Amino acid sequence: MNKIELIELIEKLNLPDDEYSICSTGSLVIRDIYDKAKDLDLQITDKCFGYIKNSGLKYHFKDINHEFSHPLYNLDDYDVDFFVMPKEEILCDYVDGYPCQDVKVILEFKKYRNLPKDQEPIRLIEEYLKNKGEKHERNI
Repeated sequence: MNKIELIELIEKLNLPDDEYSICSTGSLVIRDIYDKAKDLDLQITDKCFGYIKNSGLKYHFKDINHEFSHPLYNLDDYDVDFFVMPKEEILCDYVDGYPCQDVKVILEFKKYRNLPKDQEPIRLIEEYLKNKGEKHERNI
């Protein structure tokens, strides 16, 4: 999904403000660091999960994120995965009006994991931070 497709999907989901953050590659696409993401990954609060449960959106449990011990779910009708986590753990910046996971958090995770597939994102994020300067992080 490119940036326009991600934004259209986010708008379609109509999630409650200040209760979610776009994370991982989607956050990099919104920031124009990456051109495309294979799917949309979200960090959501319990309140947002309640909204999903009551909205009629179909979802299923996928796994536990073993790095952070948060449950991982998938929206059945969309290419969206989401983690349910405490609001205070969701660090984000607003980029073009959308809550995006703090790029420094993404960089830290990719360096920690240090898989071959993480090397290009590490380079691009470091270049972005060098050129754009570090943004102020805050909780949603």
